[in-house]
Amino acid sequence: MRRYRCSGCGYVWRQDTTAAAEPRAKLSRRALRWALEGIVVQHL
Repeated sequence: MRRYRCSGCGYVWRQDTTAAAEPRAKLSRRALRWALEGIVVQHL
């Protein structure tokens, strides 16, 4: 999980990526969609 820190006030927050892919998935949902569109729509 990426963490970011504000250089002005020192506040720290994390980037929540849990919704990007299923647990233990190799590809994100967007990457899977891109690949399937390339195969089906563009006949790659």
